[in-house]
Amino acid sequence: MSTMERQQPGVDEARVEEFLGRAIGDVSGAMVTAFCALGDGLGLFKALAGGAATSEELAAGTGLQERYVREWANGLVAAGYLARDPATGRYGLPPEHVAVLADEGGLAFLGGLYQLVRELLGTVDTIERSFLDGGGVGLADYRHAFWTGLERLSGPAFDHQLVQEWIPAVPGLEERLGQGARIADVGTGTGIAPIRIAEAFPAVIATGFDIHGPNIERAKAMARRAGVADRVRFVEADGVKEIPGRYDVITMFAVAHDASDPLALLCNARAALEDDGVLLIDELNSHEYPEEHPAPMGALIYGFSLLHCTPQSLAGGGAALGAAGLPEPSLRALCERAGFNTATRVWEGPLDAVYAVRP
Repeated sequence: MSTMERQQPGVDEARVEEFLGRAIGDVSGAMVTAFCALGDGLGLFKALAGGAATSEELAAGTGLQERYVREWANGLVAAGYLARDPATGRYGLPPEHVAVLADEGGLAFLGGLYQLVRELLGTVDTIERSFLDGGGVGLADYRHAFWTGLERLSGPAFDHQLVQEWIPAVPGLEERLGQGARIADVGTGTGIAPIRIAEAFPAVIATGFDIHGPNIERAKAMARRAGVADRVRFVEADGVKEIPGRYDVITMFAVAHDASDPLALLCNARAALEDDGVLLIDELNSHEYPEEHPAPMGALIYGFSLLHCTPQSLAGGGAALGAAGLPEPSLRALCERAGFNTATRVWEGPLDAVYAVRP
């Protein structure tokens, strides 16, 4: 019996078939993501960015097994990610695809996203149990590859937009930083943001706080390599409990919605911020209702939320706002409760929104 024949009376059979096609396409997309995670992790995309190659040449150049390389390449030819010359058997990466698949650090590069999704899918069994027992996935339970994937995903925005677009969008902030502001970056991760700010503004003194110890150690090493360790220090601390010191500028990049207690975090930021200072917040560009998040960005946001934001917060008994938990009205209300007077959206992209929050 066909799918069409099994339908109940009143069901639009054409729409069933339409949705079936979409669902199969989504499953296919999951397969392609696995192919891309392998291509990124094994260096195959970067190798192809250097020129077309047969599967034998590609395997030899990367030290991999040819049979696996061939199946991988054929799958991505079928998906339209790679091209193949039937006459020579060479596989090629179209030039328009290089920026997305092989140009490490570029704004269009998705290698970090593929790596991150691969790591997040490894938590599915734990999260399935959490549906029953209410547990979660603690920060220490994520593998090192999760944190480096997150670094690769967020790094391009810090490299190409933080100093170039976000900071100039806040009136007076460039001048304040140029004069030598004291900065705290709360939830700093591996420290890319304060390092980039310190590189651009030589008079800045910055402190990065993060709850995850291994991130702090990596951030210190990165600051040394960047030559700013004398002006950028990193401290293991939970901003929900305290943000020690006083600062002219406090930054939080995709942090507030993950906090165990977002209100306490913002209250501590207000207590640590000078009365004429600015709190710069980057949050996901979310909306109040799920139907306002169309595919593909909506599924991406809620995917991050289900596989990371929500379970890591619940694991620690937190508020679990989720990735979509701070749309602009909610963020404004939370800032007001924490003692701030204004929260102004100064920049937005498909996935991010940046706010200048002032006492």
